[in-house]
Amino acid sequence: MKRFLIIGYPLGHTFSPKMHNLALEHYNISGRYEAMAIDPGEFDQAMETLKKENISGFNITVPYKQSILNHLDKVNPAAAAIGAVNTVVCDREGKWTGYNTDIHGFLHPLKSNIPELKSCLILGAGGAARAVAFALADQPAIKKMAILNRTLSRAKELKADLEIQMPSLQIRCLSGGIHTGEPYDLIVNTSSVGMGSLSGKTPLTDLPSLIHGGTVVYDLIYNPAETLLLREARRLGLQTLNGLPMLIEQGSQAFYLWTGHYFPQKVYDIFSSA
Repeated sequence: MKRFLIIGYPLGHTFSPKMHNLALEHYNISGRYEAMAIDPGEFDQAMETLKKENISGFNITVPYKQSILNHLDKVNPAAAAIGAVNTVVCDREGKWTGYNTDIHGFLHPLKSNIPELKSCLILGAGGAARAVAFALADQPAIKKMAILNRTLSRAKELKADLEIQMPSLQIRCLSGGIHTGEPYDLIVNTSSVGMGSLSGKTPLTDLPSLIHGGTVVYDLIYNPAETLLLREARRLGLQTLNGLPMLIEQGSQAFYLWTGHYFPQKVYDIFSSA
């Protein structure tokens, strides 16, 4: 029996096991997808232990999308450029190869909007933020990008990695806010503010000053379905997106890497309205 995992901390919010197990059942693949929450202080040791087990593949989520790089045998070039991995394929020899399916997942629900988006504000600078930033930097229409993060050090690292593609990238400390005097076409929350113990909180206290009538507010959180940030954006009459479509699309890409199959339609039907 094949064994698949999602690794992160915490994982009480994740829909991934239900989606992947439904897909495994649909294709009559003998396997199981499980959640493995690993305390940050135990991550490195847990990965060394996992290397000795019979694993077919796993997803890696907050806060380990960058830390996992130290435990991989190979990294797909696109994931290496981003500096973050969310999917690992384990071969029969026990070698681990890292991929990033977040880019495809993130862009999918934005496809119809992309040509209209000229500027974006990204909240956070972790693994998910890196995928978002690289995805948007590749869009010819995007001319202005800014990143807000709790600590400037990680934002500076991301800025350095994007210097060629987005030389005008601005970075600010999240607690200090960002006051450019200009609204953004797209605001993306990649942080965990709005879920778990931070449910009911918003990463932006000055949303009205950063928007115009056509601003799209995109929160990668999907549980809860509507965070405080999205609720405030909706009240302001803005178009909003949560992270559920991204979760399904990146999961489908990961499932393909492991099995050669994309998610069946029933996964989309059931979870698109979750």
